[in-house]
Amino acid sequence: MCFSASVSFAASALLLPAGLYALRLAYRQNSSYLPLASIPIAFGVQQACEGLVWLGVEANSSAEVNLGAFGFLGFAYWFWLFWAPGSVAFSEANPIVRPVGWSLSVLGFMYGALLYLPLVFQPD
Repeated sequence: MCFSASVSFAASALLLPAGLYALRLAYRQNSSYLPLASIPIAFGVQQACEGLVWLGVEANSSAEVNLGAFGFLGFAYWFWLFWAPGSVAFSEANPIVRPVGWSLSVLGFMYGALLYLPLVFQPD
């Protein structure tokens, strides 16, 4: 969101229960939609991480900024690159689309690792 800590935490507070509701519906109706239904929860956690960054910036706390930034970037640089296509592939019935989704998920996992892991091992 990139507005403020309160906006990030408010978005997180709205997304987490919405995601739980989506998971409940997916579990009851069609369990193949569970990965898609979990997307609001993951985005809510990402927004909470962004809120930590804002709090750390306001408090001039590099430890808090680093924790929030690593969490946020873990989602932005890695998680979404494999979770989005993987969750579509998991729920897809089309025999042509499903392997394409899994392939993109594997590629996203590898590419995301190339983006994110250097930040973890050499943060400066």
